[in-house]
Amino acid sequence: MADYANLYKTDAATNQKGRIEQLLQLLRLTWDGDLVSKTERDVLEKFGLCQSIAGGFNLITPRGVEILSQLGLIHP
Repeated sequence: MADYANLYKTDAATNQKGRIEQLLQLLRLTWDGDLVSKTERDVLEKFGLCQSIAGGFNLITPRGVEILSQLGLIHP
């Protein structure tokens, strides 16, 4: 996966690099076995930024897309 660290705009974003990388991966449907980190996925799911769906797949939520957009990492 691409290194987006140079695009992080705040110290808060830099400190959450693992979660942000996981969220970026979830812009496309991702199977559990291919996740960057299941632990980070679990945290993101608790925040409502991603969801697990049938068959062991995961996907970003609209709120997750909004967060990435606010950080300037995507332009939906």
